[in-house]
Amino acid sequence: MWPEHFNTLLRMVRPFLLKRSRRQPLPIKLKLAATLVYLAHGDSVKSKAWEFRIGKSTMYKIIPEVCQAIWAALQPLYLSKPSCKSWSQIAEVFFLKWQFPNCVGAIDGRHMQIQAPANSGSEFFNKKHFSIVLAS
Repeated sequence: MWPEHFNTLLRMVRPFLLKRSRRQPLPIKLKLAATLVYLAHGDSVKSKAWEFRIGKSTMYKIIPEVCQAIWAALQPLYLSKPSCKSWSQIAEVFFLKWQFPNCVGAIDGRHMQIQAPANSGSEFFNKKHFSIVLAS
């Protein structure tokens, strides 16, 4: 991540991470950096806690805290709540592309092998032989 991007994100999440405490809290910059590195690399919490010289239990606390702050800061800007009208438009586009009514998206699909129906020709034939696609 470029330093400018990190600093921009830091400015955006800072208000959500400020704490008033008698003890010296971890710097917000450290919390954000540790969380982003953890999310980017996929290593264990223990290894990232050791890398940043933070206690493992502290690392377990700051990851959800920082993720919630990132969500609170970025959600209104980049993921606005869809209206009924936009849901209808999404469903219409999905239907035009996939001929699947009342659906706004698919997570995954699975080819299920079937015995071809009589007189279907190549209608159900694809790279997986005769199959249908189940979408969820």
